[in-house]
Amino acid sequence: RAPRRLLARFGERVELLGFERRGGDGVVLYWRTRRELPLALTVFVHVLDADGNLVGQADHVPQGGRAPTTGWLPGEVVADAFTLPVELQPGWRLRVGLYDPVSGARLPLDAGGDAVEIVWGEGDVAP
Repeated sequence: RAPRRLLARFGERVELLGFERRGGDGVVLYWRTRRELPLALTVFVHVLDADGNLVGQADHVPQGGRAPTTGWLPGEVVADAFTLPVELQPGWRLRVGLYDPVSGARLPLDAGGDAVEIVWGEGDVAP
């Protein structure tokens, strides 16, 4: 299955270009940096059931610590695989974003908010 495309901009520095499903509990996120990132950010993926309840989450430095955001080069695409703690079901959503692990502050999205929601099963970004 080919990666699903989307474009979510987190300020002037980083974009989420898309994602790819990997089995029932995996997802690969595709990030591109637009400008150098001065902070070592952590990626979070929250799993929400059909009723919007948080049923699992995973947070990590990209590529399991092997690709910190401070090393991303402008224009580079970084594939970041996650194994989630629950088997994902159709209609569930993933909430994805980046945060500073020191302050806890999340990077804001240009479109508002601080996380992208992806509907699992359809591969669509939730409105």
